[in-house]
Amino acid sequence: MTKEIYDIKFCKSRNPIPTVELDLDSLPEEGIYGYGDILFNALSKLAKKDETIKATVYVYQGNSVNFHEPTFSAFFGVCGKNKKKVLDAIYAKLSALSGVRCRFSDYIQASHDLLQFHVEDGTAWRPLDAVTWFDGTEDNVNEQQNPSSASFIQSEFERAIEEAKKSNPSERKARLENAPRNPKQILVTSTTYQRNPDVVAEVLKRAKGICEKCNSHAPFLRAKDNTPYLEVHHIVQLAHGGDDTVENSMALCPNCHRKAHFGINA
Repeated sequence: MTKEIYDIKFCKSRNPIPTVELDLDSLPEEGIYGYGDILFNALSKLAKKDETIKATVYVYQGNSVNFHEPTFSAFFGVCGKNKKKVLDAIYAKLSALSGVRCRFSDYIQASHDLLQFHVEDGTAWRPLDAVTWFDGTEDNVNEQQNPSSASFIQSEFERAIEEAKKSNPSERKARLENAPRNPKQILVTSTTYQRNPDVVAEVLKRAKGICEKCNSHAPFLRAKDNTPYLEVHHIVQLAHGGDDTVENSMALCPNCHRKAHFGINA
């Protein structure tokens, strides 16, 4: 099962949040990203055991000397009313791994760090790509691992961006000087909904060129037919059981449409 990121009510905090620190250098040789599956499985079991838990896990990675020598660590911070249970579960899972070093550690600022996991209503969630989260079911995993899927390609691109940010500026500049100017084209597969065109036509007619959220005029006219440019948005998303009907749709200007999907109060 999947959810769009804007449909998840993440727990937030204005104050620094407590963490469990993992020495990434102590992980097995097979990869620094291995903790994701380990912790997600632990949180999935915890969620099923206690369906009252609602908490969000954030992660910060950086240099540390908390293990009495220089290391590169991941700090897992937790927001939510059940944060102690989640922190304890993270610590218990990591400390049970042979040779892996972890500790209850420094506080981090959630607003500055990356969303890693979310637990709510008996289910644990993790990112599938930049805008989609999933509950770890087999279909989602297969989609994520399919190298021709749009989700896989987007997630790999997001990972590459993070790696580029960590690069030395001179190294990044050298790569840019030698990089091809024209990116290669690739064929991708994706799943979409076959929407009813009458719904779109009727909602646009109802709006009469006015955004049904902010009541502003459409920002420009469509080049193909000179009509006001508005986008038809489903109030309850199709992926979450929403109907493809006029009643479940509204015409939005591009700005309100993006806000509905990616805004803080979405």
